[in-house]
Amino acid sequence: MSKLLLLIFLILQAALLNAGWTGYDIYRCGAKGLGVGGAFTAIADDSSAVYYNPAGLVQLNQFTIFYTMDTQLQLSVLSPTIKLTWKVPALLGFVVPSSNSYKTTFSFAIDSPFQRKIPNEFAIYKFAPQFATEILENLAWGINVGLMYATYGNAHGPYGLGVGLQTGLIYSPYRELHFGINYASPFTITWNQYNDGMQSVPETFPDIITLGAAVLATDKLIISFDLEFQDWTSVKVIENGQNIAPVDQMQTGLFKTIQPHLGFMFLEEETGAHVRLGLYTDSYVQNITQNGSNNLTNDTQLIWTIGVGASAFKIIKFEIALADSYLTQLIDTKNNRIETIQITAEYRF
Repeated sequence: MSKLLLLIFLILQAALLNAGWTGYDIYRCGAKGLGVGGAFTAIADDSSAVYYNPAGLVQLNQFTIFYTMDTQLQLSVLSPTIKLTWKVPALLGFVVPSSNSYKTTFSFAIDSPFQRKIPNEFAIYKFAPQFATEILENLAWGINVGLMYATYGNAHGPYGLGVGLQTGLIYSPYRELHFGINYASPFTITWNQYNDGMQSVPETFPDIITLGAAVLATDKLIISFDLEFQDWTSVKVIENGQNIAPVDQMQTGLFKTIQPHLGFMFLEEETGAHVRLGLYTDSYVQNITQNGSNNLTNDTQLIWTIGVGASAFKIIKFEIALADSYLTQLIDTKNNRIETIQITAEYRF
């Protein structure tokens, strides 16, 4: 049952319960990137670049307003329940390209890189100005520094503030080949009203490094691949002078702290729509009982994704994507049984 309480497509799980640290969730924002299994670091050519790689914002040459909403559906086989929940916005903001000869873009966005909806409400919202520029003809760089606002539970639950930094590069030596790197620095949330009134409990979230490559295999097919690393050793929750996050119990290496992402993007010529498929692995935290004691550790699940994108009236663009760990449970019985749907709308003029 404990695995049913954790989210899909979340790499690490993060919530502060009164019982202590329970892990971290990293939440993916933007339907286009989700549709290719999160393998979007080297592409990042729409508004969700503010999450996947801010360097990609230089590819937006029109004033753009964007909005992403999402839902999660939990299907439980062990107990006959279906739970549907919404959290909006997952992503919201605007992009302003420069009008001079320098290819420079400014943006402001609110996204939620850490989030859990089922079984409870947890989210960290990042309010961040963005800056991206083409420093060389084939090399773009982007950065954002944001205020992190964290909430847990209802309006009367604990809350906290922190500051985080994100930066990235996209290198395009050829039209058919792109490379990308994205780095999100560790940040510390100082929680208030935590653990029966205890004040000022600091929680340090891990730094995340993603390396990506994208290849234009044909005029109608793009293949992308990412490797994402989360640094468990940087996680800290200081309570009574001690770090209660059990980082020494977490497994490391491929599929544990290093997660591969694979994506395919097809152009459907008759309609002009893009169809996307993806596959990736994800870590989640589970509680294992050994010798009468409970130990937290991370395990791996397999997730598949599908997405579609299309334009309307040349100024409005829609993306929709589904991430699913329910069907892959037929192959891997450890998988969570949760589906996520995201819808992104962009208005460009």
